[in-house]
Amino acid sequence: MVMTQTAATPNDNVRARERVLHKRELPALQETAWRLSRDILEMTTTAGSGHPSSSLSAIDILTGLYFGGIMRYTPDQPTWPQRDRFILSKGHGAPALYA
Repeated sequence: MVMTQTAATPNDNVRARERVLHKRELPALQETAWRLSRDILEMTTTAGSGHPSSSLSAIDILTGLYFGGIMRYTPDQPTWPQRDRFILSKGHGAPALYA
């Protein structure tokens, strides 16, 4: 078997960097989900409106996607063409994205 190595591109460097930045171990993910859940409760309570249960039901999945190394994204490069996109189809869960 012959293996060839291709030259690294700038996108490869970004991909490698963002995977390291966002991939966390389970205890850190649990703490992040807990912190975001508290933020959701504070936001909806302060606003006096909202549906915290819709957001809370999605927070573990969002935490895994955004902080568990699943989604490819870099917050400092919002127009990066290779980034993954997330579409939230339940509007009542918007506080989860804002958290």
